[in-house]
Amino acid sequence: MSSSQRDYWLILITSLIAIGFGVAFVARHLNAASDGARIVPGEVMADGVMVSPLRNVGLQPGDWVVAVEGRSLEDWAGNLFGRRLPLPAWGLDEVVWYSVVRDGKVMDVPIKLGPYPLWEFSIIPGALSFL
Repeated sequence: MSSSQRDYWLILITSLIAIGFGVAFVARHLNAASDGARIVPGEVMADGVMVSPLRNVGLQPGDWVVAVEGRSLEDWAGNLFGRRLPLPAWGLDEVVWYSVVRDGKVMDVPIKLGPYPLWEFSIIPGALSFL
């Protein structure tokens, strides 16, 4: 096999693997439940994150999420690096309670989970930083 043929096959195989990962990502998220919001890039405080809702689920632009189901975001973030909490098994149409700071007041907001908004994330700048 010549060098150019080997390069062709290497590029083809690498491209197919990359496409496979993309398809797997989309397939996984098509069936995932979502709160329909994304983290506003650069808007993070010590105990919460500002979110921007992509659909009407109870969150409002400028809400600071400080807890989910009574657990602080610090606890949830720590769960990424060491299993301190059981993994939630939330599904579509379930209600999850968020504690948010809105207009300087802490309030609990019920969030009905819906389908993962792939389309909205794909067209928003900075969309890979979502909640």
